[in-house]
Amino acid sequence: MKTIIINDENIDEQITKKKLKSRAVLVNSSNEILVANYGGVFLLPGGSIDGKETPDETIHRELREELGVDMKSEQLKPFVKVRYFQPNYPERNGNTINRLAVTYYYLGHINNISNERDLTENEKKDGFTVEFYSINQIQGMLNSKKGNNPRRLYFDRELQAVIDYYKERLQVRENIEMMK
Repeated sequence: MKTIIINDENIDEQITKKKLKSRAVLVNSSNEILVANYGGVFLLPGGSIDGKETPDETIHRELREELGVDMKSEQLKPFVKVRYFQPNYPERNGNTINRLAVTYYYLGHINNISNERDLTENEKKDGFTVEFYSINQIQGMLNSKKGNNPRRLYFDRELQAVIDYYKERLQVRENIEMMK
């Protein structure tokens, strides 16, 4: 699995917290990607790795909770890992830290989600929603600077890196098909 490293300010030595997560790039039959809006932040479905969970266990749990879907392991393939060094990351409690977020991304196909979801209290309070968007629509959302969530800058940067890698992989696949 490829690893993308985002370390714009070279803060390797100053990390005060490490956060492990799993997320999924879920594509429908129209080649649209499922994007969550959580508290004014756009991100892909998934979340934090809890306790001794593996990234695989986490993504399956998170998709059950957030989307109400029980995807089999063969439906989700490891896609890319992002190591994102986040200087001055604003935590929910108001503290600012230098954080390393390591996110394991999976790729899968999905056309429907369930209305039977098990959202956390924070997800409910912050209006967690999911919707399919084209890559161009996602680019437009990332280019829009609307919203007042100070963490959005960090999530947008990571989502942009994953979408860019996804587009790169699509281009390679199209080139291979053309050569056949």
